[in-house]
Amino acid sequence: MDKVIITTFTDPMMGLSYECEPIFRKLETHYADNIEFDYVMAGLVRDVSDFMTQEELAQETEKGIRRYCRRLAGIYKKEESISGMPINMDGFHLFDEEHRSSYPLDIAYEAVKLAAPEKAEQFLYLLRYATIVETRQTTAEEEILRVVQKAGIDKDVFLSCYHGGRAEDAFLTDLKKTRSLGIYGLPAYIISCGERKVMVNSLIGYDTFTELIRRVSGGNVQPEKPLLSMQALETLLRKHPLISLQELCMAFEASQQEIRSAMKPMTECGEVSFDGNFYQREA
Repeated sequence: MDKVIITTFTDPMMGLSYECEPIFRKLETHYADNIEFDYVMAGLVRDVSDFMTQEELAQETEKGIRRYCRRLAGIYKKEESISGMPINMDGFHLFDEEHRSSYPLDIAYEAVKLAAPEKAEQFLYLLRYATIVETRQTTAEEEILRVVQKAGIDKDVFLSCYHGGRAEDAFLTDLKKTRSLGIYGLPAYIISCGERKVMVNSLIGYDTFTELIRRVSGGNVQPEKPLLSMQALETLLRKHPLISLQELCMAFEASQQEIRSAMKPMTECGEVSFDGNFYQREA
């Protein structure tokens, strides 16, 4: 039986995609080996001026960009209500006069796909976390390298891919694919199974995903609620060493109290830390 592939057109700085992580964890646990995720870097911000208002553009460049960042922070905070994934915008400063584009983040993801493809999905998550929760300026190379190190990726191999042209070429290929499909709003999705596929150019929830998966698989791929067990939690944490309480609740259809209780043995022995929002598996 063919697997279902969910291809997401996105950008590492996308708050909407970050808020979809609980939905993806639920899909991952409920469909197990019958589903795979793929990501296409669609380049959200070519240049920050493309999104600035006339009032922001009329000011001195640095001042106008700071004002835009404050407005963008407000947009992020409004997105927090979508799934409850924590968003912190204190001191948010993703862009400045020298860092005007989100393209470096897209290229960084492509570099990781080349350097350590098994860590690409984890790197994307950590990059979003650094941007949206830690409010680090991930458009700057030193911050990207910090995430590379946190993900356990060889720095020199990454830099060779990042600056060697291959990652940029891969991103431009993704960008061309995005434009050729007429995708201009993000995130967008292609759900496919064998020769069947459907494209959705809007934000969708778990129930819509299940209906589309049923459709493209001819009803052959169906969800199954997983058992909340220590083994299941350990398996998920091996793949997602940093994961939110909200994701775990959706993944297992469990309450916060049930997740906290189930995670207690791992937190008490120090295998996993918990800050009130995120669990992190210690190296």
